[in-house]
Amino acid sequence: AEQGCLDSMHNVAVLHAEGKGVKRNERKAASILLSNAQNGCKESERLAALCYIEARGVKRDEEGGLSKYMNATGVSEAQAQFEIGQRFVNGDGWLRTPNVERGI
Repeated sequence: AEQGCLDSMHNVAVLHAEGKGVKRNERKAASILLSNAQNGCKESERLAALCYIEARGVKRDEEGGLSKYMNATGVSEAQAQFEIGQRFVNGDGWLRTPNVERGI
């Protein structure tokens, strides 16, 4: 990861976000994801988008997060909103606790 491998840096960010093997640090995770996204890692950009939507390590920016999510996944705005809504309803990924009110 220290040599700049995008996949490795992405994995390090996820470890920091989830607190696996390291102290949980959402701010550091978001920083790594954003940097990795700027270097072309679409999966990091997708997770960075979710950081903005959920205010995980960064200031909440739902519009910016939606835009980043659409760019990372290549889906339309309607599809991106559906996929993000599904994450809220199902409690997927970092959104471990379902939040039906936010998902609808």
